[in-house]
Amino acid sequence: MSIDEFADKNNLHIEIKKREKEKPGTKNRFYAKFTNCTIGGVYGYGNGRTRKSALQSYIRRIKGRIITANPSQSRNIRVPIDIHV
Repeated sequence: MSIDEFADKNNLHIEIKKREKEKPGTKNRFYAKFTNCTIGGVYGYGNGRTRKSALQSYIRRIKGRIITANPSQSRNIRVPIDIHV
């Protein structure tokens, strides 16, 4: 299942943004995440030099895990192990 299909199925929004400044010591200009979701209680994201690499980094981080959409309502969703770009 693609991350877009997963997002649509679970009413999630993928956010990919360009940082105004690079993090010191890295070339990661972009980050990707689902808006208003946590991974194990922590807001997480993927980093990358490009939009696609940031999204791939995020997918590696969430694949097979449970994310919590809208933490105030605690809607837990298991991310499939076979999720991809």
